[in-house]
Amino acid sequence: MVPYRRLGRRLEFLVLHRVKNWNGWEFPKGGIKSGEKDTDTILRELAEECSCGSGDLLSITPLGYKFSFSYPEEHRKKSGFSGAEFETFAVELSGSAKVSIERNTEREHDAFRWLTEAEAAKIIHPDLVEALRRAAKLIGAGRS
Repeated sequence: MVPYRRLGRRLEFLVLHRVKNWNGWEFPKGGIKSGEKDTDTILRELAEECSCGSGDLLSITPLGYKFSFSYPEEHRKKSGFSGAEFETFAVELSGSAKVSIERNTEREHDAFRWLTEAEAAKIIHPDLVEALRRAAKLIGAGRS
């Protein structure tokens, strides 16, 4: 997902600093559990990774952008998975949403930031830039 919030006329995107399996900046994400709908997955992952509740969620909009990647051989052996496919969503959070990574029991991330589109594009994993750009275009980032 590409989480964002509106603070007046400013749009900010939520990025997390990943430390589990690799180091770098990304958006919250996660796998769909059996029988789960997209909305349920998004709500569960927001709660697990960011401590956000359903009251923090204002909207979910499909971006119509999918991408996939293969895991390095070492990770394939550890996890049993060869790769992943992602479907992306723009997820609007309230401006008052309180984000915290402290309750994430998986310890996937050690920091988070709210950034403008330009700031986020400079630090997120390159595979995620297209999802960011599509979300920004959809929600009107940069418009005054």
